[in-house]
Amino acid sequence: MSIFRQKDSPRSLGGAIQSSVEYCGAVFVLLGCIDANLNTTLPMVLKEVRAHEAQFVGMMSGVLQILVRDKVEQNIERRAKLLCEAISARNTGAAIVWTVQHCTHGCWGDDTAVSYGALIPNFREIMKVLASSKPGEVIRM
Repeated sequence: MSIFRQKDSPRSLGGAIQSSVEYCGAVFVLLGCIDANLNTTLPMVLKEVRAHEAQFVGMMSGVLQILVRDKVEQNIERRAKLLCEAISARNTGAAIVWTVQHCTHGCWGDDTAVSYGALIPNFREIMKVLASSKPGEVIRM
C-alpha cells in the first residue's frame, strides 16, 4: 500500500486571471533599516497596514507596496495619509511616497503561474522620488 494518494487535478490557474482599474491610494515604503532590525520593523509596518484596513501587495528589495481602497473615493486620500503618518510615527527610518490615482490591480499569468500585483501609472517617477528621499520622510505625489 502506498502512502501517496492520487489527488484530483486542481482547477486551472487561468481562471484566477483578472484585473480591474480602481481609484485607490498607493503607498510605497522603503525600509531604511539594517538586516538586524528588519524582523521588528517589517511586522510593525504590517501591523499598521492591517490596523488601517489597507492591503499589503508585496515587498521587493526592501520596498513595500500597499493599496488603500474604499468604497467612498473621498475617503481614500484621508486614509492613505493617516496610514503614512502612522508608519512614520513608528520611527522606523522608512521613507514613504504615496499617491492617489487610478491603478490597475489583479492577477496576471497563465496556467503555470499567476502573480498578484498593482500597476501604478507613474511608478518610475515614484521610485525616483523614493530613491532620493531621506529616512523618515513622507512625500505625497
